[in-house]
Amino acid sequence: KKKKKRRAEEPSAPAPAVPAVPSPRPGRRASPLPWLVGLALVAGAVAWVVVGRDRTPEPAPGARSEPRKTEPTRASAPEAPPTAPPPTVSSPPPSASTDVVPAASASADPPVAPASADVVPDASASADVVPSESASAAVAPVAPLDPRQRAELRARVTEAIGKARWDDVASTMLELLDKDAAALGDAAGRELATEVMTALVRELHPRSDEVSRAIGLADGGPDVLYAFVERSGVAPTSRRAAELLRDPEVRARMSPAVAIAFDLREARCDKKVDLLPRAVAEGDQRAIASIDITVRPWVSRQNRVDEAVGALRERLHAAKSSAER
Repeated sequence: KKKKKRRAEEPSAPAPAVPAVPSPRPGRRASPLPWLVGLALVAGAVAWVVVGRDRTPEPAPGARSEPRKTEPTRASAPEAPPTAPPPTVSSPPPSASTDVVPAASASADPPVAPASADVVPDASASADVVPSESASAAVAPVAPLDPRQRAELRARVTEAIGKARWDDVASTMLELLDKDAAALGDAAGRELATEVMTALVRELHPRSDEVSRAIGLADGGPDVLYAFVERSGVAPTSRRAAELLRDPEVRARMSPAVAIAFDLREARCDKKVDLLPRAVAEGDQRAIASIDITVRPWVSRQNRVDEAVGALRERLHAAKSSAER
């Protein structure tokens, strides 16, 4: 107890002093008023430039308004005064040749030709009447060419084919067909026409139809076209040849043998048998081939077909025998 009492009486050691941290002095807050005033001034200036620049003040009531002055532009030219219409002179009713009269102009123009001069056809109008090369090929030439000239034209066509000059091939072949009545009269001419037509259709030449039609309208041309149909009916050249053989102008130049052979292929299945008597009277080996290909598959009884083919063969044999005597 004495020790506790002594300790209580003894003065206690002072606690270490903690340095006081000075509190920060509150800063002075800037006023936003100057910024707002500046923004208002800037917005007002922009509004004045955009809106109020070209805006003129409205005049007071009762005040006299002055017209706004505009500067004349140099680019705009003064408009010409309207020309007065020509004075009308009493005259008899105009005829058909004076219906169109040119209006008088303010400047001194040279005299205009009367409207009747327009009736004269120009070169383009007269050119429409001139037949084209294909149409001229439809008219048979007067006489065959000299063999030397024919050989020269055929040589030019062959040379152009070898050099793939298709424009020269078309023009030279049309020239040959137009000048020579016997251009397709022999095997060499028909072979050349076949080669030309095949090449032009294969190359999609723009004059292939013209040349093909000229071949069909030439003497012996339908025989060349039918050879394409007989060879292959699905090739582009064969389809084009079949279209030409259906043409009335080309059909008018067909031989009876080519006509019946083609009709046997074109006729409906139930009408093919009706053409057999005509095939016996007018056909040749091509008619026999058409019968075997297009008639036999559609006939149940072959007796009538066999009789027609037998009679046709006998006629052809007799014609061949008489020609050899």
